[in-house]
Amino acid sequence: MVEGDATGRCLWWERHPTNRFLNPKVTEAKAALLAIKVAVKKGWHNVHIEGDCIDCKTYFSCSNCISFSYVRRARNSLAHALVKVSTTETLFCDCLPVRHDILQ
Repeated sequence: MVEGDATGRCLWWERHPTNRFLNPKVTEAKAALLAIKVAVKKGWHNVHIEGDCIDCKTYFSCSNCISFSYVRRARNSLAHALVKVSTTETLFCDCLPVRHDILQ
């Protein structure tokens, strides 16, 4: 998960271990659900989720307080770099800026 501001600047990110054999649609949906849980925990009232799985947009756009938009994979590069980090631990960062090239 990557949290950004309106200008696209990364404010925070978190990565959880995943089963690499899961379907990308399932993985993206799980990440969106986790992002919603984090938003609720942080007390955010309006959440906008960006993802490169267009099917997830259909499922998550049925709420008044959550919006979902499709973004091309190139704009989702930090999230994809975090997924590729080989670890079984949860990682997070709240001290930014974070450069995604250091994860490769």
